[in-house]
Amino acid sequence: FLEKYTIPTATVNKMLAFYEDESDGDMELTAKEFLKTESMWKSWVPADVAKKVSAAL
Repeated sequence: FLEKYTIPTATVNKMLAFYEDESDGDMELTAKEFLKTESMWKSWVPADVAKKVSAAL
């Protein structure tokens, strides 16, 4: 995972703004918002894990 993990600064800033401004500090809601951007994280995890995460959303 850590070898594959990469996230652009703009995305980090967007998620921090969402956390502060839209979720009222709700980390779980912020994580779910981030996970909606599957193109960002799917390559970080095995396909079966990605499928389960997507289904859970």
